[in-house]
Amino acid sequence: MNLKLSKEEIVLQEVIVESNLDGFTSMKQTSRQIGNLIFKDEEKFKEYLLCIDEVFYNCIAHAYEGEYGNIDIKYYLNEEYLKVSIKDSGVGIPTKYTEETPKLSDDLLAESGRGLFIVNNMCDKLIIKSNENDGTEVIIYFKKGW
Repeated sequence: MNLKLSKEEIVLQEVIVESNLDGFTSMKQTSRQIGNLIFKDEEKFKEYLLCIDEVFYNCIAHAYEGEYGNIDIKYYLNEEYLKVSIKDSGVGIPTKYTEETPKLSDDLLAESGRGLFIVNNMCDKLIIKSNENDGTEVIIYFKKGW
């Protein structure tokens, strides 16, 4: 496959799913289909899937506080990156956790921030946009590998 792309990004796919197991399955299927087109390197493909899974899991576990809600996932492509935006309309992340790059806590048993730390170390760029009580958007960039 040889895609000729401009500097502008194009939307490859958008899916809106519920924050539950069916939504996870649907998102996973779409992510696999897109990743298979973009990544030649198997390790990069696995890292991409792990990052998407982790951010989606955070939406399920934290965004709606035990309730269900919608998660909007958009896959973008430009000449350099595959960009994935995962956005919920949940409770948001407190500002103190989004002001800097996620770090691993000194407390090895702490759960807070571990997933985003892993994502940040596997992707090429991570942006977190969040306001308390107004949802969160996590944007993950992966350099293309074809």
